Amino acid sequence: MRYWWVNQNQTFNQEFDGGYMWAPKLAAGGRSLQAYSNMTLVSRGDRVFSFKGQQIVALSRIQSTGYSAVKPDEFGNVGDYWSDEGWRVDVDYKLLHQPIRPAQHMNELRDLLPARHSPLQPSGRGNQAYLFAVDAGLANKLLELLGEESPTENGVDVESEIDHFLKSQLGVKLGFEEEQETEIDQLIKSRKGQGVELHSTLTQDLQ
Repeated sequence: MRYWWVNQNQTFNQEFDGGYMWAPKLAAGGRSLQAYSNMTLVSRGDRVFSFKGQQIVALSRIQSTGYSAVKPDEFGNVGDYWSDEGWRVDVDYKLLHQPIRPAQHMNELRDLLPARHSPLQPSGRGNQAYLFAVDAGLANKLLELLGEESPTENGVDVESEIDHFLKSQLGVKLGFEEEQETEIDQLIKSRKGQGVELHSTLTQDLQ
């Protein structure tokens, strides 16, 4: 599982309502930008911080890899200069009860910002690009400031381990039968938080 940061000042409402992120494939003049190419690097289960109005307003979970899609009609006149050909990623948005303003926490965040492709300026204002990768150090500090827990227990990323287990041991893919999905979802919910014992326990339950 990886963490990402998306700047959505212009399109948050449309993307939130539609359950997606969208970015053009290329910038003006046909230039390739890392902030757009990152849309092809996300994976299902990754988490993303939504930045709007100089605040982190949502911490959400990515539900798909990036796929080709035209610019959403609901954008209207927003981004008239953007290419119509873009990347779309499905997102399960979760608004934060207490958004934070990173500019108020730069004493803790400044040294964690990457030298290149940083989502924030040293002042705490957002950089003008769309999607940024967030490394573990910065992600963990943001989670701490938001009062969120990292989904790791005893050094094990529980949710990533679940996903890997289902794919490799059970052969579960997207599109499996509804009855299987219900059973798997129930097992996952009941076993979350059991860390390193997850694999053997799930195996016993499914036999």
